[in-house]
Amino acid sequence: MFRLSGWCILGSSLLCFLACGASSGTMDGVAGNSSVTLAGTGGKFQSAAGSAGSAGSAGSAGSAGSAGSAGSAGSANTASGAAGSPAGGDAGTGGSSIESGSAGDAGADQGSATFAGSVTVGVSADSVAKLSSIASAHFELPTQQPNCTTQTFGDCRVAICDPYPDSWVKTDAGTVKVNFADKFNFELSPYSQGYYADHYAPTVASPGDKISVTADGGEVPTFSGSIILPEALQLSSPAAGEYGQLVAWSNADLELIFTGGAPGVWLGADSHGSYNSGKSFSVRCSFASQAGRALIPKNALYYAASALTLYTYRARSVHAGVYAIDLEARNVVFESAGVNAVNVFVHWVQ
Repeated sequence: MFRLSGWCILGSSLLCFLACGASSGTMDGVAGNSSVTLAGTGGKFQSAAGSAGSAGSAGSAGSAGSAGSAGSAGSANTASGAAGSPAGGDAGTGGSSIESGSAGDAGADQGSATFAGSVTVGVSADSVAKLSSIASAHFELPTQQPNCTTQTFGDCRVAICDPYPDSWVKTDAGTVKVNFADKFNFELSPYSQGYYADHYAPTVASPGDKISVTADGGEVPTFSGSIILPEALQLSSPAAGEYGQLVAWSNADLELIFTGGAPGVWLGADSHGSYNSGKSFSVRCSFASQAGRALIPKNALYYAASALTLYTYRARSVHAGVYAIDLEARNVVFESAGVNAVNVFVHWVQ
């Protein structure tokens, strides 16, 4: 089995903070500095879905939408028909909920959307709890996404992914413009190989700010959307250190007690990196904030790097043609005094 060393994850991965704490063991052939994004950041790892089409006739059971055809009318007082397939489109609209209406018009080609990337905006903290506003973008067409093996431990998912081919080039969505509640703006432009550099600013966005995102479009078509920055959660237990540092051990579950939860807001925990073989690993956990409690299993911590990022977030999906883009707004998690952001350092124990 491999063993984890106390190394630092550095690079452009969003909210990846400096983790220089010593570890109790070593992990043969592990090197940080890359990341992998899991599809479906909203909620508990759910891939974003396209919007369902309206029924062929309201109040009557329409059949599933066929390829581009109208939904057919059915009997009254039953569920409406299903939306069309990705190639087929939405079912048409129909009559009232009391009377059986006529079959709707043929739907457009807007069936279930396929995950093709993410834009993450909000607030992050470095290793000494200094806050900044951030934005990052990452896009991959379905044919470009790597082959991954996943395991689920409680509310955490571990993914180990094959390396990308040497000739692989990322796709892009053109210039991505981010507006932070009309206070300041970022522009993220792709490099020649489709990569976007993360953007940071010392001006810190405030909870409740409406953050708008617009992409000019490229291989991924143009899209736009907005999201509200959530309030930061506050960790009650365990107690963090002077600069928000919190130590976890890979052979024991980590239980977190926190306050400040709200509907539609989640507590996230991420760790990622790569092996010398070229394979990458990612640990992502997601917990409903209203519960006020989260348990990160030791099985997930076993796969984590020496750093585990805690953050507060809300997420939604926006359409880019037939694709779905995850839009996520992140804030930090403060320690009990509400002064410093919490950073988790994972010590590996065999």
